[in-house]
Amino acid sequence: MTQWVDGLEPAHIPGPFRPSSRHLHPPDVNLQTLILSERNKILGQATNVTQCSSLSQQAKGLLDEEGQRELKDLAQWSDLVIFDYLTANLDRVVNNLYNMQWNTGMMDAPAHNLARQTATGLLVFLDNESGLLHGFRLLDKYEPYHRKLLDSLCVFRRSTVENLEKLSRSDVATEFSKRVSEAHPDMSDALPPLPDKYARILAERIRTVLNHVRGCERIYDSS
Repeated sequence: MTQWVDGLEPAHIPGPFRPSSRHLHPPDVNLQTLILSERNKILGQATNVTQCSSLSQQAKGLLDEEGQRELKDLAQWSDLVIFDYLTANLDRVVNNLYNMQWNTGMMDAPAHNLARQTATGLLVFLDNESGLLHGFRLLDKYEPYHRKLLDSLCVFRRSTVENLEKLSRSDVATEFSKRVSEAHPDMSDALPPLPDKYARILAERIRTVLNHVRGCERIYDSS
């Protein structure tokens, strides 16, 4: 059974991922912060003219909150791109990307199998069955789309990278079974272990992501 989550709304793909030149790199995040700063400056000038200083401070606070929400949102999307790459999920953002060949506006539509909890702003991943085993079976068809999304990304949560590094040093199949047992102890005896073939694919995809992270570090550590 899937847990019921109240107050969900469609989750749209962020601007940096929509155009064909899609990318989310450190300069893009800096630009988001700069835009927020400029908004505050403009608002401050406007409120000085109208002499509504108390309202100005309230509005600035709201803009700061908006900026924090935007950055939090981008961090979540970074995790989503990595998670969907690792599991080769073909029925979320890759679905939008794949269907652009018939509808060029697909990246402006809400992401498939994704929602946002209105109260918290957290993304909720829905219907993940198209990842892992099923996704691995269809890599020949969908890997170019998975790779496009991963290659567009050079912003990562430190904790996500650290967890991937730990996974890369472990036996993925054993760790997978352990995590499933911890999350669903009542089903641990009924679920089979991750097949060796797919464990090797998952381990390779973890290495691919970590190599991509190191490539991004080389680009931006030297800049």
